[in-house]
Amino acid sequence: MKRQGFKTKHQLDMRLSKWLALIKRDADSDRHCNQIPGTQPRTKDLAFEVRELITALLPSGQPMIDDVARELGMSSRTLRRRLADQGFIYKEIVEDVRHKLALRYLSDNRINLKQVVYLLGYSDQAAFNYAFRRWTGSSPSDHRRKG
Repeated sequence: MKRQGFKTKHQLDMRLSKWLALIKRDADSDRHCNQIPGTQPRTKDLAFEVRELITALLPSGQPMIDDVARELGMSSRTLRRRLADQGFIYKEIVEDVRHKLALRYLSDNRINLKQVVYLLGYSDQAAFNYAFRRWTGSSPSDHRRKG
């Protein structure tokens, strides 16, 4: 299989926007987040809303708690406190969403590893590889080959 090379960030962004369109074509943002295993609640609670926002923000980089809190109309301190009341920690939610989306994206051979890195908001391939090994004990490429 021939790998697609990108000479400029613009070319990469254009290709990734096409992949995002394919993903969004299959599901609107609510259904997309609902397809992440273990994230579909009986009622829409705060942790679920945070997962939805994180999913939407990931392609633009690390989803900061300040941005998520602003979207929810509260301060980051209030968001942390309310999540803690429900037994959640923001960073753990981000990691969980990234892990589950990584498994989903890697199961789709139309999405190459560079695109997975971008879609999950990692700064580079090495950072994603490190996180994926921490989650699964194997590299993303090994996981894809086995999968």
